[in-house]
Amino acid sequence: MDSKKEPQVFTRSVSFGPDQELDTLTAEEREAREDAEMKLEGGSGGSQTPVDDPDWKPGFANRFPWLGFGALTVVLVCAVASVLVLCLADNVSQTKWKKQIAPNVIITILNSVANLCFGIAISNGIAIAWWRKTLQGATIEHLNRSWLFSSSIKEVILGAKYFNFIALAALTAKLTIIDGTLLQKSFGTEIRADPAAAVDITGYANTSIPMTGRITGDSTVTGLLAKNWNDNLKIWSQGGGLLPNNYAGCEGLCYLYVPGAGFEFDCTDAVELDIDYGVAVRNASAIAIGPDCTNGDGTLSNSTLCQQALANTTAELFHLSFDPVYNGADSTNHDYINMSMLYTNASDVAPDQGTCPGKQYSQTCQLRPAVINYPVMIQAYKDEHSITSMSLAVDPRTHDNSTFHLFNATGKQQSGFEVLRYSDIHESFILGDTRTRLGGVAKGFSIYLGGNASLTWSAAGFWLNQDGNSPSYLFNDLGTQEGKTASSDLCGFEFVDPMNRQVFEESYAASHDPFHNYDMPSVIGKINQMMFALALDISNEDDDKNITAGSLSRPAVVYKDTIHYVINKAYVFGALASIIFCILCVLPTYWGYWQLGRDVTLGPFEIAAAFRAPNLHHPTNKPIDKLIKEVGNREVKFGAIVVGHDAGKIGSHALQCFSNYFPQVWKSTISTAILKIRNMTVTQRPVTILDGGMSRELIRLGAPFRQPEWSALSLIEAPDYVRQVHLEFARAGADVITTDSYALVPFHLGEERFRERGKELAQLAGRLAREAADQVSKESGRKISVAGSLPPIFGSYEPARFDVERVHEYLDILVDALQPYIDIWLGETLSVIKEAEAVKTAVAKSGKPLWISFCPDDSESANLSSPRLRSGESISDTVEWAAKAGVEALLYNCCRPNFAGSALVKARQAVPSTLSLGVYANTFVPRSSESPANEDISATDASLDAVAYAADAQAWVKHGARIVGGCCGVGVKHIERLSTLLKAT
Repeated sequence: MDSKKEPQVFTRSVSFGPDQELDTLTAEEREAREDAEMKLEGGSGGSQTPVDDPDWKPGFANRFPWLGFGALTVVLVCAVASVLVLCLADNVSQTKWKKQIAPNVIITILNSVANLCFGIAISNGIAIAWWRKTLQGATIEHLNRSWLFSSSIKEVILGAKYFNFIALAALTAKLTIIDGTLLQKSFGTEIRADPAAAVDITGYANTSIPMTGRITGDSTVTGLLAKNWNDNLKIWSQGGGLLPNNYAGCEGLCYLYVPGAGFEFDCTDAVELDIDYGVAVRNASAIAIGPDCTNGDGTLSNSTLCQQALANTTAELFHLSFDPVYNGADSTNHDYINMSMLYTNASDVAPDQGTCPGKQYSQTCQLRPAVINYPVMIQAYKDEHSITSMSLAVDPRTHDNSTFHLFNATGKQQSGFEVLRYSDIHESFILGDTRTRLGGVAKGFSIYLGGNASLTWSAAGFWLNQDGNSPSYLFNDLGTQEGKTASSDLCGFEFVDPMNRQVFEESYAASHDPFHNYDMPSVIGKINQMMFALALDISNEDDDKNITAGSLSRPAVVYKDTIHYVINKAYVFGALASIIFCILCVLPTYWGYWQLGRDVTLGPFEIAAAFRAPNLHHPTNKPIDKLIKEVGNREVKFGAIVVGHDAGKIGSHALQCFSNYFPQVWKSTISTAILKIRNMTVTQRPVTILDGGMSRELIRLGAPFRQPEWSALSLIEAPDYVRQVHLEFARAGADVITTDSYALVPFHLGEERFRERGKELAQLAGRLAREAADQVSKESGRKISVAGSLPPIFGSYEPARFDVERVHEYLDILVDALQPYIDIWLGETLSVIKEAEAVKTAVAKSGKPLWISFCPDDSESANLSSPRLRSGESISDTVEWAAKAGVEALLYNCCRPNFAGSALVKARQAVPSTLSLGVYANTFVPRSSESPANEDISATDASLDAVAYAADAQAWVKHGARIVGGCCGVGVKHIERLSTLLKAT
């Protein structure tokens, strides 16, 4: 069509309604028609129709858009349901919600239904608005623009100045993703403890102290610990207060009380005494070694003064001991353990004065055997990485955990512990039985808790003497850690009260790991832990225990850490607002629906029928579904019309009006085309079938594949996958398989690795292809050739990066490595003719045929009717170069099939008969011109499956291609289908 006439066509005014030819109407009929149209335009609501037609019935009830309004109602219901579900799920444990229908699953389903219904409502509303515009009368240009608004958001943006309700609805279709995003954003999870639940826990605990040792020698001193008590102490000392859990019934964090053997602590008040042991010890030492206490012969005097001085040369700074007290068979006096404590706090007045005033505290406790109600915490999670354990602790949700570690003098036990009853022991050691209950306990306490520390003076200065566990109670180090200067006159040692817990709030560990307790329990806390371990018999070595009597079911509370749903209500109501906004944006498109006389869509056949397309000519105004039943069996085709009044045009018409020689129509007259069809004779040459893309097949097989190495990674790490791809392509029908050397360039390997391993990897690629080709040749009897792939060295789709000065230092390495294994050289995906010239030079001395494959530009901005390389060079330029260069074949690859076919047709017009043409396209979706190749894995077009691609290949062969295959995204199935189809025809 002449471009000068196009504006006249585009601005033709059209309208939509029941059709009657005006020329056939009488004057009265015309007057009635005009009157009806005026009433319609005047807002009659469609109650009167311009023409009495049974298929055209306007009106509020007749044309009510049930589908569209119903869809919007469902959208609103889904929105409310989503809000309700999220509000119900807020702060609810995952265990309280059915796994099969988790809230996020429900929200996803509701959102999907809402989006589907939004799509239905928007498409119905747009159709109504478009046909109302047509009914009112509009230019073709305006109608086309509105139709484009309905199908392309790009048109909405570019045509912003023509914005209308159709554009608003189309834009709303894109905005509906906002509510889904907000709903998903509103949903989160946190790990929290479930509310406390009651549970019964079963386990063993002894309420009486078992045999714990044996008396040795003539005295009542315990010299041997029983194995069960000894091992219990070892386990306790290694656990830091955590004991093995042998109780059943706890799954989570459980708190309970367990009655077990222990002690009541009846303690005296601490006695405080002012001291200065530094002066006392130093003075006593001066007297003891001075002239007043010597006899002149080096021996010491026995005078009272001397004996007192000698006694005071050593000062006791700390003492903690445990001694059993036996009362024999005397039933009025029970046996017990006497715990004696002494500790001092002193500080140095000055580093060199040898004086350290302070306080001395002494206290004793009587440990009477009793049954203690121990507060117990059990951690027992199902996680295979968790460690189950027991420890003494109270439930912080129901008890003041800050007082748990304190000694309760009134209750004579640690806070949170209860003395249930006494369990008095009377040991007489008669009849030769030397086993003891309290003796072993006292011995164990002495070993693991007891200790002594004292201060002495000599000529070298003060000396601190410590044994047992006394270092664990020493609070200071006289500046050792701070690096202060050492002094022999320092004596200000501070020991802590064993009855108090040592807290390390300012320690590095506590500040960097606040969730763990690094504090050291008091001596009473440790005794309770040790006695609880004894009651549980954690070593399971007490042969005298009564498991039946000691195993009881005890009530407990359990807390389970579970995933809780957490909802951000701001996002929820934001999503609801977005949905309501979108509904309001769609509603205007339904305005005036009552003016239409039948249900409408924007289907191409309905529009064509309304515009009275000849192929859809019909005598009625029936809706499209009924129209299709009447004309649906008509056969039509799009192409060059050669007969009838439309001869010489390209369009859609009955089959008999077409020529089958379509490719030559645009360069010749129709009569010439018909003449060529009648006189055309073609000498068919066999078609050579190439393989497909390597990368996607490697991914399909599970081979190593990632950036930056791309397909070269499989050569490096798992070359057997490369061999397998070659075998599958050859067995699928490929006559030529291509070496996996496309990614053997610095872009993928890196400059250093290319120089170190480029040749080695290229040799491996050639050998793998050669072995696969020979194997399939032997299996099938077909000759399988190997093409040596020579890629664009400086990057695919990057003609501007080509460096003629450096290209041969890389190409020569590939050519030298591949030479022994290949039959054909294939320079492929070349975007500029200079790349092809470089390949030709590199292989000139090899004596093997050269195929060159250029890459047409198929970006979104490319012109399909005038294909060019990405460098801007024309297809004619490539043909001219190939003819002069003397290459055996000229191919086009790595573009979409339609661009490859267009390039082939252009090349065919100028190619000499001696030059074979070929095509192997990719199956990518359209890409922008700025998108570099191999930067990421490109998306493929699902419509270009094996059947569709084979049909394209068949068309290429009809247009003169003698070599066909596949590039990126073309797999084994594509080649198998292509081979079967081409070889069959």
